[in-house]
Amino acid sequence: MRLLGYALFLLSLCQCLSPLKAPAASIQSEDSSRSIALRGTPSVGERRVALVIGIGAYQDAPLKNPVHDAEAMARVLRDNGFEVTLLKNIDRRRMFASVKEFGKKLKKSEVALFYFAGHGVQVDSANYLVPSDLIGNELQDADDLRYSAFPLNELMDRMRESSTNNIIILDACRDNPFLSRLSRSASRGLAKVVTPATTSILYSTDPGNTASDGAGGTNGVFTSRLIEFIQKDGLELVDVMREVAINVARDTNGLQHPVFDGVLSSKFYFRAPLEQKPPEPASSAGAVDAKQLELRYWESAEKAGTPSAYQAYLKKFPSGDFVDLARGRLEQPSQDTFKAERARYEKEKAALESKVQEAAERARLTKENAELERRVRQAELDARQAKELAESKAREVERERLAKENAELERRVREAEAGARQREAELQKRQQDAEAKKKLEDAQKKQQEIEAKKKQEEDASRQQSSFSLPGYGR
Repeated sequence: MRLLGYALFLLSLCQCLSPLKAPAASIQSEDSSRSIALRGTPSVGERRVALVIGIGAYQDAPLKNPVHDAEAMARVLRDNGFEVTLLKNIDRRRMFASVKEFGKKLKKSEVALFYFAGHGVQVDSANYLVPSDLIGNELQDADDLRYSAFPLNELMDRMRESSTNNIIILDACRDNPFLSRLSRSASRGLAKVVTPATTSILYSTDPGNTASDGAGGTNGVFTSRLIEFIQKDGLELVDVMREVAINVARDTNGLQHPVFDGVLSSKFYFRAPLEQKPPEPASSAGAVDAKQLELRYWESAEKAGTPSAYQAYLKKFPSGDFVDLARGRLEQPSQDTFKAERARYEKEKAALESKVQEAAERARLTKENAELERRVRQAELDARQAKELAESKAREVERERLAKENAELERRVREAEAGARQREAELQKRQQDAEAKKKLEDAQKKQQEIEAKKKQEEDASRQQSSFSLPGYGR
């Protein structure tokens, strides 16, 4: 898909180099593009018009940079000879009116450029540019979007009616903010469209993907690179598109791949290459006659073999002997020129493929490295969590062991205290029993002593009584 632009360009170039005479308008446009002034001023008779729109003030999904991008693009295009209409944060009605007015200018210009920065949505493979007054909460289905947004086909239809060389630049592949409401028919990014004849389209990223809006207050990655290469001298449109695609892919580590499609009827330069003038003859004009001077000019032009050299000859000798040959050279480049041009594009195409592959490989490696780093971080996190869990379990087991030992120790202490109390009670009881027994023995002993004393007293009393009986003693 990224190489389709090259294939279409080579096909057009082959048609221009066929034995049949190319249309005069195409030849004039190619010659004009090669003779654009160094600072981007168009050649005499060439009119360049541009419609530049930037919308970021969306209610549901505002964007930071589209207005900055549009303002920067307008300045650069004016510097390169375009009559620019700059519109910012416009609604749907104004968008239709501006495209209608722009369509009228197409028929009166040789080069027309349309630039849009903002939200773009794809619904049922059709592209829509989102105006500032579209409110996502009011959308119920795809039909609501069709009547609320601006269809890109409206612009395409107006361009099909014109033979002008048309350039469309869409930095509108930002993510679909209404995808959840239109999930059955909506898709990410923009869809590729059928390109009208003599029209080239540059998308900020490949179909179905989204582009970065960039940091706030600056330009997006795509528009920054586009502005950079538009201002370089000697880059044809296809060269600008190629350089933008390569550098944006590099800047985003392969996440964003601008693509271009279609081909103009002739080569186009924003800023023309330096004019290649044939060398002046070695001797002064006064030393040779006019015919010799003309012949030397013609030989120098033939040696250079460039359109600018033939144009320089025609300018100096408008009625010269080689005028028809010079015009013929301009109308139909030589076979060698075609071969060299084709070889150059084949080489550049191979280089582009290599750079795209390198960018894709870098993106793949970057993604793999990021995934590996993520896995390493996750493994480290898992290890830390496992270690913390194990330590927590060990602490819990230790707490349970200590609690169990403490409980056992407390139980033993209680048992020991209970045993001591029991032994003390038994000892007290034995002491009490011993004291009671001793008291009983003492009481018995005292009772015996009392009884013995009483008996002694009784015995003594009986003896005394026996001595005092009458007649006892005679």
